[in-house]
Amino acid sequence: MGDRIEATEGQMGEMKATMLQLSQQMQQQQSAMLQQSNLLNELSKRLGVNTSLEVSQEGETSVETDRSQESRLSGKKDGLSWEKLKKALIVRYGGHRWENPFDELSTLRQKSGVEEYVEPLELLSSQVGRLPEEQYLGYFMSGLKPQIRRRVRILNPQSRMQMMRMAKDVEDELCEEDDEERGVSKNGVNDKSGRSD
Repeated sequence: MGDRIEATEGQMGEMKATMLQLSQQMQQQQSAMLQQSNLLNELSKRLGVNTSLEVSQEGETSVETDRSQESRLSGKKDGLSWEKLKKALIVRYGGHRWENPFDELSTLRQKSGVEEYVEPLELLSSQVGRLPEEQYLGYFMSGLKPQIRRRVRILNPQSRMQMMRMAKDVEDELCEEDDEERGVSKNGVNDKSGRSD
């Protein structure tokens, strides 16, 4: 009887480990779906189209626009999926970038602010499909201005959002340091005029 109990406990332990793995996979999938949803919402805003992201029980993601919802309700088959929408948007608004976005990602450099750098980076990364997080972080890091890159690298961000936030914070900090060196206060008044407040 004792052996049976031990065997059952062993099986329960294996089941628990399997359930934990499945839970982690579901969380990763949910995170990926959230990223897709955020991208879709951003594209919808830019295009002026109302959309919704739906996930079937099989895990397939589909996009529904006002037009596809009307055709679904009327019984017509639209067949619009996330992949079809993504490809159509890239063809329509991606221009020449559709050719080799990896090349452009590797040569993209920050020329002005971090926010202005993120926009083309996001556009290009959306054109290459599922880009591993580490690879995205590498592209992002390599394109940052050197003074920002050094500080962000020390902070060791683990996600896209964390890296973007850190880069923006470092940029703001560097701007404040530059202003202090030039003697400009936060309200834009030159502090080196010899007057004390």
